[in-house]
Amino acid sequence: MSKSVVEIVAPYYCQVALRLCSQARQLCEVKECEKRADICQFVSTLCKEKGYSTCLNESQICEKAAMICKKAKAGSDKCLEADKFCAEAKRLCPRNYDIQGG
Repeated sequence: MSKSVVEIVAPYYCQVALRLCSQARQLCEVKECEKRADICQFVSTLCKEKGYSTCLNESQICEKAAMICKKAKAGSDKCLEADKFCAEAKRLCPRNYDIQGG
């Protein structure tokens, strides 16, 4: 049984989504809300591709963060509100783990 193209590339979507999520959080620190909104919106599309229920929930949370950032004005604290959603999405992500060597 062969895998579909989406099944083959979905793990790469996850890796890219996590990297972009990190960049979005950095944009929060410098109050670049509009750029962050674009990234969060794109990340939500990547998370949907996996098709797992956890990833679909994560996608919806990323969309909420994007909507908050779009409404925010540069320099507002709305980015911090969106960051709470990003932290929740990151926590849900099945690919979000660190391997510690020793």
